[in-house]
Amino acid sequence: MKILIFGTGKIYQRFSECFVRANVVGFLDNDSSKQGQCLNGIKIYSPDSVLFIDYQQIYLLSAKADEMRKQLVDLGVDEHCIFEVHELYKGLRDLLTPPKCWMYCIDGTKRYARKKEATGHLLLLTPNLNLNGAEVALCQLVRVLLILGYRPMVASLTDGDLRGELVGMGVPVLILGLAAHDIPLARQDCLGGAQAYILNTIEMYLLLQERDQNIPVLWWLHDSDMVYREMRIHDESLMHLDVDNIRIEAVSNVAREAFIEHYAKECRVGIMPYGLENWAKKKNTMRHDGKKMTFCVSGGLTKRKAQGDFIAAVALLPDKILDTCRFVLIGQGGGELLTELKAQAKNLPIEFLGEFSRNDMLRFYEEDLDVLVCPSLSDTLPIVTVEAMMFGCPVIASEAVGTSTLLIEYQAGMVVPVGDADKLASAMLWMFEHPEERTKMGTAAKKIYSDMFSLSDFKKRVEEVMQAILCKHE
Repeated sequence: MKILIFGTGKIYQRFSECFVRANVVGFLDNDSSKQGQCLNGIKIYSPDSVLFIDYQQIYLLSAKADEMRKQLVDLGVDEHCIFEVHELYKGLRDLLTPPKCWMYCIDGTKRYARKKEATGHLLLLTPNLNLNGAEVALCQLVRVLLILGYRPMVASLTDGDLRGELVGMGVPVLILGLAAHDIPLARQDCLGGAQAYILNTIEMYLLLQERDQNIPVLWWLHDSDMVYREMRIHDESLMHLDVDNIRIEAVSNVAREAFIEHYAKECRVGIMPYGLENWAKKKNTMRHDGKKMTFCVSGGLTKRKAQGDFIAAVALLPDKILDTCRFVLIGQGGGELLTELKAQAKNLPIEFLGEFSRNDMLRFYEEDLDVLVCPSLSDTLPIVTVEAMMFGCPVIASEAVGTSTLLIEYQAGMVVPVGDADKLASAMLWMFEHPEERTKMGTAAKKIYSDMFSLSDFKKRVEEVMQAILCKHE
């Protein structure tokens, strides 16, 4: 099989070691400064040269795959010969080599992973180990599995702060590399022998293209419809997965409906909300220590989290609240969006605090936060809202936030229309002007946590699901 690779940048670098057994006859790149040079001993050509090269397949390894495809088709290339990143296994199968991965052992050592490293473990697979909601939920799942007597192991595409927390719990961690996302379970030797696989989020879907049918699978979904689009989840590839013998659980009905819409075939999806250990050391009450009342949006800087709507709402507030309150954005992110948000916030008293560590975030909930604002355009069941409620803080959320119905039911906060800065500003002003009612909302918020998201209730849900999938495969 003679293949061409279109693109030599970051995405190719991510997959470079996966092509060691493939017959790569050339690279294509639109960058004229690269054309004529060699990469890994293989020549880089201009895309026009495709007409004179002997090849059978072309792989588009770029975020601009749509533009590249059109460019090639316009040159006369048969579209059936063109494949994208998510089709690597479909096109190459036995020629695709999994990247080497690292094993972080519970004794603090680090080494290359061995064949069937996961033998005897419940293997949990997740996109990253950052302090994102889905990954924090995964750590809580690991904690519950340990309590239930299982032997969990975590495999992540990339490293992050949560690795130390997991190893500290006595859980070994595999760092697979980003390329492992596109290679199915059965083709990654170190993942073999597991007692069961637990896949975290929709992003791990390509791992299910081929697997050992004797190993049970739980797929835990946290993702809204907007995440499918942000992650470029390809419905055609998703629909080809056989999920009949996979237990699928979603954290909320919003996540459930998103999967059903994109999978577009009949399947059963249950509901398994996460649970959190109680990190609140003391009740968070109205503070009289001279600190400013604090409104905060916490989460990665993305269009979906709608930090811009929060800034627009702050701009509408009267001086009496601008002068006496703090307005804070917490979360990782940079690039163009951060630049846009800072420009939008110019001359407003808004603090960009970046990403917090776990301990700093918990300290912020306990010592500083008064009202959490979650203006997201789409959010299934954001952990940040539950964490805030755990500490007795009321929440202002958009209608697209999965916890919004609970805020209404328990009278633990306020719900505003998506993208309505005027209504969001009005809600923030009401919170400022009604301290006694706000305190009552905080008490109600704490009850939501204890009623719906305690670790003990989560343990019962997990125990039931794990017994069901393991017994089915005995």
